[in-house]
Amino acid sequence: MSDLAVEGDALHDVARTVRAVVADFRLAGSQAHDAAQHVGHPGLAQRVTAFADQWDIHRERTSQLLERLADALDAVNDTFADLDREAATALRGASGEPDASARKPRLTL
Repeated sequence: MSDLAVEGDALHDVARTVRAVVADFRLAGSQAHDAAQHVGHPGLAQRVTAFADQWDIHRERTSQLLERLADALDAVNDTFADLDREAATALRGASGEPDASARKPRLTL
């Protein structure tokens, strides 16, 4: 038999961090456009603006993927927590143990 341990708090922390990165990532767009105004040369400003415009598209795509990653991490955490509760309930029913649902979710198979 093998053991599988899922640290729900760690998954939750990573999902929260990924969402913070997405928020910071999206704020970076306005900074790139602002920088174009301060480069001191119209041709360079145009190039910086063009780059920022293209990067906006890629930043949005990346942000969407990161949000999906955070959602997936939360879904994994929720699924394992539910599975752990269900397994604990089934084991308590089979063994007659008192309810221990107040414990932190941790799944060991």
